[in-house]
Amino acid sequence: MPESPAAYWIAPFAHALDRYDQPDGAQALLAAIGAVAPFQLALSVVHRREGGPSYVFDTFSGPRAKRAVQLFIAGTYLLNPFYNAYLAGLPAGIYLMRDLAPDNYLDSGLYHGLEIRRHEDEELGYRTHGWPEGMEELLIAMDLPGG
Repeated sequence: MPESPAAYWIAPFAHALDRYDQPDGAQALLAAIGAVAPFQLALSVVHRREGGPSYVFDTFSGPRAKRAVQLFIAGTYLLNPFYNAYLAGLPAGIYLMRDLAPDNYLDSGLYHGLEIRRHEDEELGYRTHGWPEGMEELLIAMDLPGG
């Protein structure tokens, strides 16, 4: 009997559900998502209304890219359209970063003092130092227990 078209993704998601409370849970979830929608890089953080993001997992490689993740956690998240949409009450869902960015938001003084470089050819017009070039960002927003 032939496999149903959806069967190829069921096993990775079942594995991810089995691993949700294990140290490799985030990696299992990313593997499951990649089975349905291939991607090049992933970064998982938990945003809270108070304080900066909490790092969970990433697939970035190399010292420059790892440093970019550190810079994001340390402060460039303040400029991030996803973070600001979250603060404004963004509902759970899947979003493209470019759709969350307000017009002319780099014209504010918010980005001064943050370790970013303006790049007109980038999706948002800037990039955190070391962040991979030319990436389109897809964001998965979900509410977690306990806020």
